[in-house]
Amino acid sequence: MKNTENTPNGTDDISRKEAVKKMGKVCCTNSAGNIYDSQP
Repeated sequence: MKNTENTPNGTDDISRKEAVKKMGKVCCTNSAGNIYDSQP
């Protein structure tokens, strides 16, 4: 992941592509956890 400049409000801007990648990882992790938890 590339380094980004801080915006005036103190958060880092990331590109849409990076945001989609991060959300995909989070969704996959949550789905795997839910499947694991639902196994008898």
